[in-house]
Amino acid sequence: MRELEHVIERAAVLTQADVIDASLLGLENGAPEGPLPEAITLEQAERYLIDRALERAAGNVNEAARELGLSRSALYRRLQRFSPRRS
Repeated sequence: MRELEHVIERAAVLTQADVIDASLLGLENGAPEGPLPEAITLEQAERYLIDRALERAAGNVNEAARELGLSRSALYRRLQRFSPRRS
């Protein structure tokens, strides 16, 4: 899971567009089987990372923020903006 996060983070940093395509994820050759979106927006990538961090932290916002390299207040702002799904 952490490797996927790093791939998405790297792609988000490298792109100047609002969409991350398969080439930035290293999927242009030998893509894994199964349905994959052809592109993911930066907002979707950020929401995904936040949701996964919260899952790993069992909903602890302070711990998730630390893992993401954000302040607690910055993570709360993103939570308000995205209204992420919580398990």
